[in-house]
Amino acid sequence: MYRLTALPIFIDEGIHIRYACDVWQGRFLEGLYHGKLLQILLTSLVVPWAPDPLWMSRFVTVIIGILAVWACYGIGRRLYDERVGLFSAGLYIICPFTLFYDRMALADGILSTFGALTLLWSISMLQERKKRDVLLLGLAMALGILTKVLGLFLLLTPCLASLLCLREKKSYPWRHLAGAYSIALGIAAVPLYIFFQETTQISEKSLITDAPFEFLRLLVSNAEMAREWLWIYWTPTLLVLGVSGLLIGIVRKKRCNILLAILAFLPILVLGVVSRMWFPRYFLFTTIPFLVLASSSLCQLTKAIEFWRNTKRGERQYVKVHKLVTLAFFFVMGLPSFIIDYHLWKDPSGAGLPKIERIQYIEEWPSGYGVAETARFLGQEVARHPTETFVVRHEMSDGTYYGLDVYMMKEPRISLKLLNLHYPGSFLQLQAWAEGHPTFVVLTQPPLAKAKGDQPDIKRLLSVATLERSYPKPGGRRTVEVYRVQAGSYREKGRER
Repeated sequence: MYRLTALPIFIDEGIHIRYACDVWQGRFLEGLYHGKLLQILLTSLVVPWAPDPLWMSRFVTVIIGILAVWACYGIGRRLYDERVGLFSAGLYIICPFTLFYDRMALADGILSTFGALTLLWSISMLQERKKRDVLLLGLAMALGILTKVLGLFLLLTPCLASLLCLREKKSYPWRHLAGAYSIALGIAAVPLYIFFQETTQISEKSLITDAPFEFLRLLVSNAEMAREWLWIYWTPTLLVLGVSGLLIGIVRKKRCNILLAILAFLPILVLGVVSRMWFPRYFLFTTIPFLVLASSSLCQLTKAIEFWRNTKRGERQYVKVHKLVTLAFFFVMGLPSFIIDYHLWKDPSGAGLPKIERIQYIEEWPSGYGVAETARFLGQEVARHPTETFVVRHEMSDGTYYGLDVYMMKEPRISLKLLNLHYPGSFLQLQAWAEGHPTFVVLTQPPLAKAKGDQPDIKRLLSVATLERSYPKPGGRRTVEVYRVQAGSYREKGRER
């Protein structure tokens, strides 16, 4: 929760918060059409009454992330022992991947939590065969799917866990699995049907072709990007521990290790084959099984040191040394994570994020850098004028559109308007507004539109307005500009001639 809004609003966060507010206007299914029903409904419970909608919507993700920490501990304890459970919870807290997305108002962090709960209750169901676990497992899968359509991957977890972790003396849990799947599909089937009927997102983001070489080309390209992302988000030390856990599972035939490795790497492989739009957050939910796998390797390492101390120095001295060694190993393995985490708290623009993440969240048009500064400037201007202030934007798809919508949501004296600033008549409208109200134009430069006919006419704008503020985004790729409109100065000279 420390400096929770240090990273300015991302465009998808603005969209989700707007949908959450629309729920109270009767548009309950807006989140369903975009495949993120649960996250938007949860946000709608708190955002309309929050003094800071962005902080509160991110806080919802933080609170749900507490369940993920608990689930990590439970998975490690049930599959291995208490120590692995504690390591798993600790690694979840410091892992840059989970820290970054557990502080954003996106569906991915919530999906990751339900993925962890699905695995936890799958294991609990196999070990205890209680009806309570069947119910909780079905709910976890259903809520994961309602959070994001990628939650369909969670349906694999109970079957894989049953195949790999079932004790030999116990019969296969057909009835329990059937009950859990019935609950999950009974809740999620209709929303899924509506989503697939209404959306084009799947066809736009997935490769559908019969050409095998196209799949191969896409896999190679996506694998190279995933390598870069995971090297930073999972860090080199955790990757070494995770791969070591996989090798231990193969060599020693430890089924729980193999289960965790499949859950961690199979979705990445599948998405890498079919995804044309490829972002790290798509496989955030694979991080928890990976962290438990890494924790098992870390535990093996500390146990090896424990055995050496026990044989060389004696039991009493070993107990004292071992606790310090275990703690030291945890901090050494977590050092790369701590470095990135520090920057995520202090200044996310200096955190060394993967290239695609810097483009999305920091440097390019989806980023909220420049938008937050604009909102502060407009707030100061509103305080100076008792009348309503008009803020005009040109492009709806730009990050400033949704960002200002959220930042200015609790300021009733600001009226946000959308106006095509390419047409000459729009500038007459600007002047008409400026006659009775302070009027500002907010643009992102260079504009997103490639066609000149879709871009704002800056020359005409400067004939009626003056540039008041300019806020470059980190990296210098884009700049948010704020213009103050002057009343009574514009003439359509071109039309008169």
